[in-house]
Amino acid sequence: MNILETHITVFDGVTSTNGRVASLAEFLDDASSHQLIQLIRMTEDKAERTRLKSSLPCATVSAICPDGRKADDAFEHTGLICIDIDGQDNPGFGSGAVLKAEVCKVAEVAYCSLSASGNGCFAIFRLSNPENHLGHFLALQRLFRSRLGIVIDGQCKDVKRLRFATYDPKPYFNENAESFRIIDAATKPKLNLTKKTVVMEQRTWNESPEATLDKVARLTEEVVRRGIDLTDGYSKWIEIGMALANLGEPGRRFFHAVSSVYPGYDRAKADTKFTNLLRTTRKVTIATFFHYCEAYGVTLDRND
Repeated sequence: MNILETHITVFDGVTSTNGRVASLAEFLDDASSHQLIQLIRMTEDKAERTRLKSSLPCATVSAICPDGRKADDAFEHTGLICIDIDGQDNPGFGSGAVLKAEVCKVAEVAYCSLSASGNGCFAIFRLSNPENHLGHFLALQRLFRSRLGIVIDGQCKDVKRLRFATYDPKPYFNENAESFRIIDAATKPKLNLTKKTVVMEQRTWNESPEATLDKVARLTEEVVRRGIDLTDGYSKWIEIGMALANLGEPGRRFFHAVSSVYPGYDRAKADTKFTNLLRTTRKVTIATFFHYCEAYGVTLDRND
């Protein structure tokens, strides 16, 4: 189904307690508030802008909840998540248009538009597992921080979070965008890298150094893009570090990239750890890194 045909709930304003079910397209294409939005964008006083925005129609993009938005009100998940990127949280980007251009680099973005103020933007994704709304939000938060250096509004973790009506003459729309996927704790594969397995990998791995570096680079990019934490445990972190240390100094940037997905990533500590691993006799090969990637569903085409 076209994402714009998805049913959401639209409210007349932030104080409305009851909404109406409408398609996402109806909400996004409604021109009735364009004049008010232009006034909001011309208003410099923040308090006044907030007051004006409270009069805008709004919607729960992630929830069908016509009877109310209280925590205990029943709802049905739409299968979508809407993330807000505020200009004030990301001052280094300069404008909402620049932020929007950066956000649209993420392949799974299905729709992206300027916010009502024009100083930020929002993006809509399909979710692979709507029941884990929070997990998807946290993965998106890590992805945007580590890959683009962008801070997402933390309130978007709320399924019934309101999105104000807005206007953008050139919204980004990708009808072929794939669902954003994560690996939940419940579905993470159990890995058992025995000594026998490692020896087998060492014997069978036979690629040129150039081909290996290229493969590591592409897998690392995909791991970071999808926000997958391969290092969710100290022993795994060390094992992956040892595998990447087989590349020598070029492996350092990959170790930092993979480690950065972890919420508690500390660049200085990771740097020191990799330096130590370069001096350590390694018991695993680079094939161990490929094994972890494959176990978490990160693979390349067979022809690659």
